[in-house]
Amino acid sequence: GLFVNEVVLYMAVAAIGMFATPSYELGLANRMVRLVLLVAVAIFKVQGFVVGTTLLILLLTLHRSYNSSYLWPFIPFNAKALSEVLLRFPVLESKKRPSFNKTRDNTRMAKNPDNREQS
Repeated sequence: GLFVNEVVLYMAVAAIGMFATPSYELGLANRMVRLVLLVAVAIFKVQGFVVGTTLLILLLTLHRSYNSSYLWPFIPFNAKALSEVLLRFPVLESKKRPSFNKTRDNTRMAKNPDNREQS
């Protein structure tokens, strides 16, 4: 049936996810992934879901942007960076740059570089 508990729950989660997505382009990408997974499940049932999800995770793992994995800090695992991603602090208060940038100097500049404190 169309109004089975699982279908209603799936549609509710999909609607909340659609409205909670911050950008229009990311919302469209989420819809396309959801549609591909829905077609895979409709044709191949549970095996389609497992294979589709595995292929999606594999695609995200192999794809790189700015010489960094899409799933960073999960792959490669970096516990300190993961805690920084999950517990966000204001950018101006952080003293170090993110480690995935691989900069020579990972210390940020002074808040006001023109009026540095005189020592």
